[in-house]
Amino acid sequence: MINTNFSCTESYAKEFNTVKAKVTRRLARIEKDFAENLPNGFQAAIEIDDLEIVSANNATDFHDPKHPYEEPTVFNLRASNGTSGSFCEVKMKTLTQWCNRAATGLMDLEELLNYLRYYEVKNDPMFQEIQKLEDVGQLLRRHHEWLRDKFSITVFAGGIRVPVTGSNGFRGEIRICFSALTAEEDVAICVILLRTIQEALKEATTDDWFEYDLSALRAIPMVNFHLTMWDIHEIV
Repeated sequence: MINTNFSCTESYAKEFNTVKAKVTRRLARIEKDFAENLPNGFQAAIEIDDLEIVSANNATDFHDPKHPYEEPTVFNLRASNGTSGSFCEVKMKTLTQWCNRAATGLMDLEELLNYLRYYEVKNDPMFQEIQKLEDVGQLLRRHHEWLRDKFSITVFAGGIRVPVTGSNGFRGEIRICFSALTAEEDVAICVILLRTIQEALKEATTDDWFEYDLSALRAIPMVNFHLTMWDIHEIV
């Protein structure tokens, strides 16, 4: 049975409850179809930000009671089953706190080391080990877990971001993360969930269309492959 933790802004409740229901059903189907590959379960996380709120927050003085800070994340879904998928949350944190790229898994070793140097960890034995590597592909499990637990950052693929615009003027950003399988398979599940969100939003709203900016994802070969395989379109 899939465990969910869900919240959404009241003004979007009708539409986003439909999205939550459809995504949960899709995850249940994925769990069934990939049962042999998911013996210990999975974790998935989906967030949608209202970019108008983000813009307003950036333009205001947070100490001004007339213009209080608002939470921009208007849709927040966590779904899990079992014990696997412990890198899901850190993929989301990497998307929101560490980079503005379209996907996780793009960070090279020098970029990672530059982030870590900010925290002055040069004397940490784990940092010294990582510094001697030639590529992030050489990171061991203990290195990945150290990065996750100490800094909330990961170089694992399996997280994507997609800007979306509705014909009613809504401007948003969708972030999808999945953890449990290989990097390629986690990306595939993210793309499947994106398609599910597209279908749900179209079904739940009266908008003529939603436009999804896939240009940055199309530039990533592994992600583009799955976008093509699953016939993901920019206008739905």
